[in-house]
Amino acid sequence: MQWMTRTVGNKRLELSGQLLSLLFEDLFKTMNAESRRAFDASSSAADILYFIKKEKRITLELGRALSTGNWDVKRFGMHNKGVTAVVARLSYIGTLGNMTKIRPQFEKSRKVSGPRALQPSQFGMLCSCDTPEGEACRLGLDNSCYDRLG
Repeated sequence: MQWMTRTVGNKRLELSGQLLSLLFEDLFKTMNAESRRAFDASSSAADILYFIKKEKRITLELGRALSTGNWDVKRFGMHNKGVTAVVARLSYIGTLGNMTKIRPQFEKSRKVSGPRALQPSQFGMLCSCDTPEGEACRLGLDNSCYDRLG
């Protein structure tokens, strides 16, 4: 059963929808807390819609996270760097390879016995040439072996 420990099927993947929802939830709750503090501090009746339109924190922070790739979710203590990346659209196969790569959750200096193995149900969902676990073993060269000329 040693091959089972190297498959991605036993690992939890953080997908884009989950990461975006965590970031939005943190920004929304932070905006609610700040607006509550601002309304409690003001002596006059404040307009909630004016405050929300003036405060563009959610839009700015989502844009910053997507453009820089640094995701800081203070509520959960999550500080990830390099979550987003620019996709090189030089060819269809290269784009497909970039879109199906996954990022390791630990350092690459750790020694492993061999490259990870894809289960048949994961083919097409994850890049079969990318090896995100352990040290680089020269499988992440290219998806050109799947490309055909013509």
